[in-house]
Amino acid sequence: MRWQEFEKMEELCFKKCISDIVTPSLKAAEKSCLDRCAYKFKEALDFGENSIRYIKYKIFETNMAVHNQLIMQNPEENHQPK
Repeated sequence: MRWQEFEKMEELCFKKCISDIVTPSLKAAEKSCLDRCAYKFKEALDFGENSIRYIKYKIFETNMAVHNQLIMQNPEENHQPK
């Protein structure tokens, strides 16, 4: 997790889970809430990163298919990058 993401998670989870900032220690319910909040935040980030990785792979796969199709249609031309 990058630093910016950690700061965002900290901010969101604090707002959601901490109701009493006067008491110096966390209540059991606050600890549980923070644990669930951090877990869900991490899961959401992982899901987003995996989705982006999959989309990039599909774009690459499509580009390769188009490239190969062009080579099959024009085998006499050199399709190597310059």
